[in-house]
Amino acid sequence: KQAWCYFNLNDFKQALDLFKAVIFYGDFATTAQKDNKTALVKEARKDYVLTYSHFGDPLGAEEDFKKVGGADNWMGMLKGLAGLYYEDGKDKEAVLTYRRLIQLQPLSPEAPLFQSRIVDAVMRVGKKQITLEQVRTLVRIVEEVEKAKVVKTDADKKALNDAKELSERTISNLAVTWHQEARKTRDEQTFAFANEVYSDYLAIFPDSKKSYDLRFFWAELLNDNLNKYEKSSEQYSIVVGMDAKIVEKGEKPGKWLPNASLNAVLAYDEVVKKFTEPLPAADPNKKAPIPEIKKKLLKACDDYIKFVPKGDKVVDITYKAAKIYYDYNYLDDAAKRFDDICENHPEHKTAEFSCNLVLDT
Repeated sequence: KQAWCYFNLNDFKQALDLFKAVIFYGDFATTAQKDNKTALVKEARKDYVLTYSHFGDPLGAEEDFKKVGGADNWMGMLKGLAGLYYEDGKDKEAVLTYRRLIQLQPLSPEAPLFQSRIVDAVMRVGKKQITLEQVRTLVRIVEEVEKAKVVKTDADKKALNDAKELSERTISNLAVTWHQEARKTRDEQTFAFANEVYSDYLAIFPDSKKSYDLRFFWAELLNDNLNKYEKSSEQYSIVVGMDAKIVEKGEKPGKWLPNASLNAVLAYDEVVKKFTEPLPAADPNKKAPIPEIKKKLLKACDDYIKFVPKGDKVVDITYKAAKIYYDYNYLDDAAKRFDDICENHPEHKTAEFSCNLVLDT
């Protein structure tokens, strides 16, 4: 009670000394006395840590807790101190303490949780480069802990699951926040940072509930802001693939299917524009190998036609696919598509070309 009086008076040094005295008294009590003092000593250790969080040096905490808590208790006290720093918004102190805990037990199931809190604390400071570095460290720690197969007990499983849940929330929020900020400020570096965080998130959580939305957002960033068309086309196609599985089950697809299907075609088309390999020599009796990038464009075209049959660009995309098949002498595939345009869309700008090419095939 006396220790708490000093604590409430903000005399943390005196409070620490008194809480320490309670702990030592309990440790040196006789066996009979210990039965009555154990709960009090446990509470005193907790209060000692709380008081230390207001007064002590985070770099000296480990050594201090070893003296006060002994071999069996100092680690728990250090974890408690890190948690207090984190909850109180003492970000620098939290980072230092969590970093030391990770150094002490780098493959602990709790290590990802500690690193997640480091990311969160650094993020609150607002330094994007440092935050990104800590996100990368988090990705590495999660992978190393899972590979080490150290998760044995239910407590270990809970610790790792809690860590992954916090990691998932932290990284997803960071990616979306930076992306939105970049769209407002048009800052290229912020776009680049958001890109890296999206990549890290989907590396760790490829099948999370948010992965559908975040993968589409990432594709948009890659396509619209970074002009990385091949990468964006791949991500759009993955989104379409996710919806395709849902459609196969007879269920309603996600909201991004129309946009992802169209944008996959447009992005692959940008890549194909830079494709320099000459078309094969005209020989209608011999099919020529279709380059891989154009096969991907064809797949994207077919996906759009299949999943967005009433889309505004269906005829244009049908013609695009038909022309690729025609150029590489897949005349049956080309004729089928040209004929569809000629018969069903006679007013479209590509109809005359399509009808002529049907005759040619």
